[in-house]
Amino acid sequence: SINNSNYIPPIILTQFQQTEDTPDTQSRKILTNNIDDTQSIELPHNQNSFNIQFAALDMKFPNNISYAYKLEGFEKKWNYIGHQRTATYTNLPKGNYNLKIKSTNSDGIWVENTRTLNITVLPSFWETPWAYLLYISGIILIILTASYILFTIFRLKHKVTVEQQISDIKLRFFTNISHEFRTPLTLIQGALNKLINIENPPKEMQRPLKTMDKSTQRMLRLI
Repeated sequence: SINNSNYIPPIILTQFQQTEDTPDTQSRKILTNNIDDTQSIELPHNQNSFNIQFAALDMKFPNNISYAYKLEGFEKKWNYIGHQRTATYTNLPKGNYNLKIKSTNSDGIWVENTRTLNITVLPSFWETPWAYLLYISGIILIILTASYILFTIFRLKHKVTVEQQISDIKLRFFTNISHEFRTPLTLIQGALNKLINIENPPKEMQRPLKTMDKSTQRMLRLI
C-alpha cells in the first residue's frame, strides 16, 4: 500500500524585479526588505511592470511541483503555469491588488498553501484627489468667466438697445416737430408769394413782404 504525501510545502518569494530599465527607475528602490519578508509593495504609476519569482519548499521531488497564481483585482481566474516559478505583469492600472500564489506538493497534489502579497499601484499626480480638485476648480473658474462675459455682453447689448430706442424716440420727436413747423410755414410762404405777386402792391409793403419771404425760406431750410 503506497499513500500519497499530505505534506503542505510553504511558498517563499525569491525575487522581485521590475521590467523598466531606465536610469530613473533603477535609481529608485521599491523594496526596503527582502522580498520574502515583505507583506505589501507600493509601485509608482510609471513603474507598474514587474515579475516575481517564487518556490515551494518541498525537497522530496521538487521537479514535480506545479504552480498557479492570480492577481485579485485584475483577473478572476488562476493562471496554471506548470513547473514555471515566475509571474509577470506589465502596465498595471492604478489600484490595490492581491497577488496569490499556490502550488502542489512533490506528489502533484494541490494543497492549501496560498501565499498572498499586497501590491498597490499609486496614481499619477493627474489622477490624485488634488488633481481632481484642480480640475473642478478650473471648470468652475471657466464657467464663472464665461457667465461674466455673457452677462457683460447681454448688459451692453441691452444698453445699446435702450440707447437705440431713445434715439428712435428722439428722431420721431424731431421729425414730428419739424413737420408741425414746416406745414404752417409753407402756408405762410404761399400767402406771401401771392401778396408779392399782386399787381401794384403798396410801396410801403414791398420791403416788409420781401423780408418776410426771406425769413420764411430761411426757416424752411433750417427745418
